[in-house]
Amino acid sequence: MAKKQKGDLISDIAESLISGKGPDIQNLIESVTDNLSQTKKNPTYPTLTASNWSEIRDRFKKNVPATITKKWIADVLDITTANAEKSIFPDLQLTGIINASGKTTDRAKALSSDTSYARACAKILTSVYPESLLEMDTSTKTAQNKIVAWFKKNAEASDSTAKRMSNFYLLLHDATAEDEESSTKKTPDKKDSSSKSGSNSWIINVRMEFPSLNAAKQFDEILTKTAEQVHAKIENLK
Repeated sequence: MAKKQKGDLISDIAESLISGKGPDIQNLIESVTDNLSQTKKNPTYPTLTASNWSEIRDRFKKNVPATITKKWIADVLDITTANAEKSIFPDLQLTGIINASGKTTDRAKALSSDTSYARACAKILTSVYPESLLEMDTSTKTAQNKIVAWFKKNAEASDSTAKRMSNFYLLLHDATAEDEESSTKKTPDKKDSSSKSGSNSWIINVRMEFPSLNAAKQFDEILTKTAEQVHAKIENLK
């Protein structure tokens, strides 16, 4: 079956929304991620150690550079530039701290502040790891061993690499869990206001999984352009 171009896909989504049928979210995700899935069957995940993560974050607290180079990494972590390029630079890209050219993102700035650190970790979790992993228990040693096994299977990683992937994942998870626990204590429960909604209101809950940050960004771009077209058609109908 021939694949649709992005422009055709956007138009179809807009038309389905206006007609009331609603878009087929799963098919949309599959269309957006198909090429990425073919070129990269087994996703990779960060393997940063807790000490490297801490040292990078401590340096960010002093100053977040506009661009991170392999020399900057080597100086901060006291490693060779070759090791920095091979092991650390790709992980900083995977976590969204830098882009492909090494320029730092807002996420790097968020990591430098204690008040926004946990939220930055949460964004890394949701952008890098799939829902199937995020839903797994982490509270016991047995549960954590299952997470290591998950990485071995899904990333086809060796025992040592899967362990490093798991350790970094748990580091992020623990930072987020502490923030959620603190927020729960401070934030009162909000009353459900859904009963005040009109009879024509829509409540849509969608769970989506992406194989990579790239796929998620492409999907976000499509939805943004779809919204623009829908708004334009609504204006024409007035």
